[in-house]
This record gives sequence, structure tokens and C-alpha cells, in this order.
Amino acid sequence: IVSPKLAPFVIKPSNYEKIKALGKGSYGSVNLVKNIDTNEKLAMKTITVDSSFSDDDIQSLYREIEIMAESKHPCVLNLKGFSLPDKKTRYASILIPFMTNGSLEDLLEKAKSKPKNLTFSRKLIILYGVAAGMQYLHRIKVLHRDLKPGNILLNDDYEPVIGDFGFSKFAETKEAMRMSMTGGTPLYMAPELYDNYTYGFKVDVYAFGMMAYELLTGIEPFHDVKNPSGIPQ
Repeated sequence: IVSPKLAPFVIKPSNYEKIKALGKGSYGSVNLVKNIDTNEKLAMKTITVDSSFSDDDIQSLYREIEIMAESKHPCVLNLKGFSLPDKKTRYASILIPFMTNGSLEDLLEKAKSKPKNLTFSRKLIILYGVAAGMQYLHRIKVLHRDLKPGNILLNDDYEPVIGDFGFSKFAETKEAMRMSMTGGTPLYMAPELYDNYTYGFKVDVYAFGMMAYELLTGIEPFHDVKNPSGIPQ
């Protein structure tokens, strides 16, 4: 059952025509689509909901939808629409703005061969935008918990937009808390996220610091570690 707050965002995926594939992962795929009525181009994330989809996965899906519907900030990805599985389909979909310049991760990779594409001014604009977006998320009591270059999208003007809230949480207070964390990216994860330690909003500050280091120096955090998954040990 969709809450009244989310009801205006419900869409019919059949109203959108696929233009091309943008990416694929274990969850499903992301495609560039076009609204057949308005010709507006958007990105549609399609999630396969089958027997392997756990209760935690369902909660993460709902949280991602709720956070984007709640957020009203130019540096935070906003929700354009969504659909949930029904008796006829095993797929859920999330409709979001199409970011023409991909992710910060893409830009960092391209800058290795074409450093002129990532000027110092552009770096500062990206850092300021991410900081402003995260300040807003923390103000509405959202922990991102997976802040990294791959989750920072770039619009036409290379301005940053924070996305991917699959690991995010709503926190009732700004006090330290104990929550399970079974995912994330080791290169950007604060030490207290491991082994169910007590943690709070500062885990996002740590991730931002790691990302700032990489953006300003061009060097990936823990670049000399062969197996990033072993960092917690």
C-alpha cells in the first residue's frame, strides 16, 4: 500500500519508452527513457523483485523512494516517479532526472588521461555542492552511509547531485546509534561502521573527507591496498 505522501509519484512504466541502457548491476538495470506523452528524457532504475529479494532489500527500496520524495535540495537527487511490483510483474522502478555527465567516478577516471576536464574550480564546485547537499540531508536526519564518487552524479554544468540512497537511514536524533551495516564501500567507510559499532552522522563526514582527498589529489584512498575488502582487518 502506497502512503498518501507517495501516491502522486506513482507511475506506469509502460508510459516510458527505452532509449538506451546506462548501466547494469545485481539489482537490475538503469536505462535512459522518454515519456511518450511529453518527450521528457529521464533515467529509470528497474529492480528485479524475485525470491532472492530479502525483507532488508524491500526496506532499502522503500527508504530510497521515501528519501528522494522527501528531499528538496538542488544537490540531492529528487524523485520523478516510481512503481512497485504487482501480480503481473516482478519489477519495481524508480524514475529520476537524467544526469548527462555521468558520475564523479566517471569524471575522475577520464581525468587520468584528460586532466584539463577536471579544473581546480570544477573540483571546488563539486566539493561545495556535495557539502551543501549533505548538510541538508543531515538536517532532515538522513544518514547516507555510502557516500562515494560513484554516487555523486553530475548535471549539464558538472554540478553535483547526491544519489543512491539504498544504504541510507532516517535517524530520529543526531545522537550516536547502533545499526547494522552489511554493505557499503570499504575505501570510503568510517571505521565505526564495521562490526556494528555505535556511530552517527560523522560517518558521512569521514566519507566526504576521503572523497575530497581523492578529488583534490587524483589518488584513490588506500591506493596501495591490493584487496580493499581487507581494510577493516
